[in-house]
Amino acid sequence: MLSQESYVWRAISRAFEMLNEAPGSFDEITALCKICGVNERTLQYTFQEKLGVLPKVYLDALRLHNIRSKLLRVDSCEHFVQLSAAK
Repeated sequence: MLSQESYVWRAISRAFEMLNEAPGSFDEITALCKICGVNERTLQYTFQEKLGVLPKVYLDALRLHNIRSKLLRVDSCEHFVQLSAAK
């Protein structure tokens, strides 16, 4: 049987992977908590301890990074608007 610490670490690792794979899939951190099987406070404390940021801040940073990457790749603002509207 897994210790509580091992269980939490596995859940946080899964949350981290899921956020990196599809940051746009989670509008709220509570949805991520349900999928990973931990409560929001545990996710917050562990992210803060291991990564130095709260999960919401990390998610916002990933989203901004993805938007910036798209902006750097597009030829025009019109094309970017079409890409963004498609999501």
